[in-house]
Amino acid sequence: MEIVENANENLLNSQERYFFYIKSQAEQIIKDYNITYAEVMDNKKTYPKFTRKQFIIILEALQERVFKANKDLLFINNSSFYKYDIKKVEMAYKIFKLLCVFYSITPNIAMFSACTGVSEETLKGWLNTGKSLLYNVILQDTENIDDVEMLNSANSILRIYHRNNRQQERLQEGNADILPDLLLPASDQKQLENRDF
Repeated sequence: MEIVENANENLLNSQERYFFYIKSQAEQIIKDYNITYAEVMDNKKTYPKFTRKQFIIILEALQERVFKANKDLLFINNSSFYKYDIKKVEMAYKIFKLLCVFYSITPNIAMFSACTGVSEETLKGWLNTGKSLLYNVILQDTENIDDVEMLNSANSILRIYHRNNRQQERLQEGNADILPDLLLPASDQKQLENRDF
C-alpha cells in the first residue's frame, strides 16, 4: 500500500490535486490488474468503457491502496480511535463522483462504499441525526446524472463522445460515423467543444 508522504493536507486542500492523485492510482490499478475495456472502440460510435463489475474491482483496490493506507483522508486527525471526519468523507465523495464521470459510470452508494469503506448504514445514520445530507446527495446523483455531467468530464475524449452522442440522436440516420471528431487534432478540439449541438 502506498502512503502519501506528508501530502494528505495538500490533497484535502485542493480538489484538483486530490482528483488527479486518485485518478493516477486508478490508472495504476488498471495496469497492475491488467483490466481491459469491456467494449472495444468500433468505427462507428462506441467509446470503450468498463463494466460495473470491473469498476467495482478498481474501487475496492483504491480503498486498499488509498483510503486504508491513508486514514487521515477520512478520519479525524490525531484521534485515539478512528472516527470519521464528515467533511473529509464529503470531499471524498466529490472526488469519487469525478472519477465516475471520468470513466462514464453513474455513481451510487454501493460503489462509494466499495471505494472508501464508508457504509450505507453510516451514511443513513448521519442523515437521520442531521449530521450530513450526503446519503441523499448520492441518491440524487444516481438518479439525475446525465449528459450534462458527462460533458464536464475531465476526459476530453468522453466529452467529445457525449457531445457526438447528443448530435447523433438528432440525426435522422442513426449510423453516422463520429470517429472523425474523435480524431481531430488537439488544436481543433477546442473549436469542437464550443460548437452548439
